[in-house]
Amino acid sequence: MSKQATRIGVHGVVRQNGKILLVEHASGPYKGKLGLPGGKIEYGESPEEALRREFQEEVCGSFGSFYPLGNFHATATIEDTQFQLLGLIYRVEDFSQGEGSAELKHGWYDLKDLPRDQLTPFVDELAKRQRAPEIMQECLCRQASPSDLVQLAEMRWDFTLEEGVIPHFLRQEFLDRTVIWLQQGLASGQWVYWVAEMQGKIAAHIFCFRVPKVPSPDHLEESWVYLTNVYTKPAHRNMGIGSALLESVKQWASSEKKQELLLVWPSSQSERFYMRCGFDIPSNLMVLNL
Repeated sequence: MSKQATRIGVHGVVRQNGKILLVEHASGPYKGKLGLPGGKIEYGESPEEALRREFQEEVCGSFGSFYPLGNFHATATIEDTQFQLLGLIYRVEDFSQGEGSAELKHGWYDLKDLPRDQLTPFVDELAKRQRAPEIMQECLCRQASPSDLVQLAEMRWDFTLEEGVIPHFLRQEFLDRTVIWLQQGLASGQWVYWVAEMQGKIAAHIFCFRVPKVPSPDHLEESWVYLTNVYTKPAHRNMGIGSALLESVKQWASSEKKQELLLVWPSSQSERFYMRCGFDIPSNLMVLNL
């Protein structure tokens, strides 16, 4: 059984004339791939100290000011250890190179010209975020039709395996049964499946279930909408697709006068996403786990 560990590193983004400075990894799980200058934070170092040291070692470079851009996550297996990689990403200003021998080959690249299989996960993530505005112009948010159900079943299989579920069925048996279930849901009118389509393929989905309320003298047919099975394919994450799809669901639910509110049962990892999209955590909710 392989060991598990977390490794925290720091990396710098340097841009000049529309291009970005990248290094070619000489060893490790990303050997031959292009990555951001930077590396592991050594014991006793601050992120700034580690970043300046790595720039000097890898590209014989120095810089002035720097600003945080965010944190990127990835996984990698090194020998017998599976690492969770956390990268602290900074924008670097006033970059200059001195004389000396750099540890790594490096150069200036246009991210749009590079195949994804040549990039480390952090550079790939950066490239996706750079393309996000362009990508969103290609995104179509709509309600699913019967022709989408096979794709939705396949994505459900991928989603559950990504969550660590151990299958009790063969893949094809699961897909066949799930397509039937999805067909029945559409026919009932209680289920509405929303999808985000990119270049003819589903990139994300949100399932909506109408929960009817008990009739009251002031309303007879009102319902709540429960959101579940919210999933975006890994290749399309951090581009705003999930947020755009959820906004479409919110507009649809608001336009249906018989629907009162949206309910969601988020994981701890997704709470911030829903709160950014306007959801609140109620104080008057009580739950009994059975």
